[in-house]
Amino acid sequence: MIFLDKISYLFKLRNNSVHLTPEEAAKFEITIEQLLSIWEQTATLIKILSEKEKFEEASIYDILNENILEFKKYWVR
Repeated sequence: MIFLDKISYLFKLRNNSVHLTPEEAAKFEITIEQLLSIWEQTATLIKILSEKEKFEEASIYDILNENILEFKKYWVR
């Protein structure tokens, strides 16, 4: 199941980071668990779209999952 609200939150975080001001910095926070959950939802959506559209490029899903695993290796204990 895909939770689009998590992917939408990722875009909100991106927009906040691009337009970051000192006033906004105090509101800018996310936990590692939230970040991983967003990335995993994004990977699931990409996998579904890739299978449906039959993309010929390298698997974005596999690349994203490799990055998730690398992140977990270094930052999650």
